[in-house]
Amino acid sequence: MKNNNEKKSILENLFMAIIIVIYFCLIIFMYYKLKEENIIIILKIFSMVVLVIGIMFLEIGYRTENTKRVINSLEIIFLAAHSLSVTYIVELKKLDFIQYILFSAILFAFYYIIKMILIFTKERKKYLDSLSDIKEITINDPIKKVATRKNKE
Repeated sequence: MKNNNEKKSILENLFMAIIIVIYFCLIIFMYYKLKEENIIIILKIFSMVVLVIGIMFLEIGYRTENTKRVINSLEIIFLAAHSLSVTYIVELKKLDFIQYILFSAILFAFYYIIKMILIFTKERKKYLDSLSDIKEITINDPIKKVATRKNKE
């Protein structure tokens, strides 16, 4: 039977990937509906909101000493930094805004897919290692002999 921790972790990452793709789709939708000046302002507001959420998760993860939560918060902070830099990179490199956003969404989704595969592999290996009792059987603790001096009388 699969480990519940594995399922929970994979579902959390899948949920994060879906939210990030929806976030990028929202940006594309706004690009078609609003003027470019408004898009820049909204992207700045979105990135600040995402940054505040990331910092809150970072604080929660730090206080509870939850490494997974800290890693997720760093991913959210990276998303905020990416959102803030989108307009500058598109303008600097003369890229198409929609193509850049789509490429970014694909990269984030690809990252989360790789992360889910790694989590699945790691948790599966832990589970399979727990089934085997060979390590317990083959424990060979060397017997330590203390050197003693023989008394000659």
